[in-house]
Amino acid sequence: MGELVTIYRLRRLVVSSCRYYSEVFGSNTWRSRACKSVATRLSAVPVFGILRGTVLAIVMDGGVRYRVRYIGYTDMASRMADQASTMFAANMLNFLTHVHSKGPEEAKDARSFESFFEDNINESPESDIIVRSIVCCKDGQVLKMPPPPQPSPAVPKKTDAPGSPGQGGVSQVNAVGGGIFASSQFLLLVSAGILVIIAIWAPRTFIDLLMVFVLAGFVGYMLVWNVQPALHTPLMSVFNAISGQVVLGGILMVSSEEVATQVFAVAAIAVAAINIGGGFMVTHRMLAMFKRDTP
Repeated sequence: MGELVTIYRLRRLVVSSCRYYSEVFGSNTWRSRACKSVATRLSAVPVFGILRGTVLAIVMDGGVRYRVRYIGYTDMASRMADQASTMFAANMLNFLTHVHSKGPEEAKDARSFESFFEDNINESPESDIIVRSIVCCKDGQVLKMPPPPQPSPAVPKKTDAPGSPGQGGVSQVNAVGGGIFASSQFLLLVSAGILVIIAIWAPRTFIDLLMVFVLAGFVGYMLVWNVQPALHTPLMSVFNAISGQVVLGGILMVSSEEVATQVFAVAAIAVAAINIGGGFMVTHRMLAMFKRDTP
């Protein structure tokens, strides 16, 4: 409906529009009417299989009424779908409600309609931007398009500073209780003591395995917590494939002389092989999603 252009040539245009609106829709108050489809209100007449009709009947009659020329399609009933017609009718109803619902109820007639337009056509901060946007000229003078409204700045949220307990603040409570035994220094001292005891009494092989376990735990922690959540799936698939290399331990255990050890070693090799194959397969399929097909 952007093609429906109305050339405003007289100052009493609003009065003419109100008269025409009353003639088309009757003398009832238009605000009390339900917002129905525009297509159902057209004078649609089939001509050579095309529904003839327009939003304004004046266009069909020649396009001039009260020295105001109306321009638009004459086959709007065939151009506009029912849903689009209903949306257009709702927009027009909201527009007329906006420009007419100003002032006291008893003064809402053609005169108040005209005075509201006259007061808001001029360039001023108090003028209505909708009225200024739809009027293109007045008294033979072209009216400038008003600048678009600027978005209102976002209001920063007020954050209350944490207060002391009992004054609206939140106090931290330790699950193991307070005191020196809940401090990180005490826990670090206890961990160092346990490591010293293990170094004195444990065999050399256990110390080597413990060192590998600690390093593996640290590397795994850094891999998981220092990576974006969106990359967890491809990362974990590769991590599973790499961790599946415990098959090497199974290969070493196969050389044992005990039958039970050999059986468990073969089972470990089989499970690790499934882990390796599945991890790399998932990684390959995920990387294939980001490849472009060459022309």
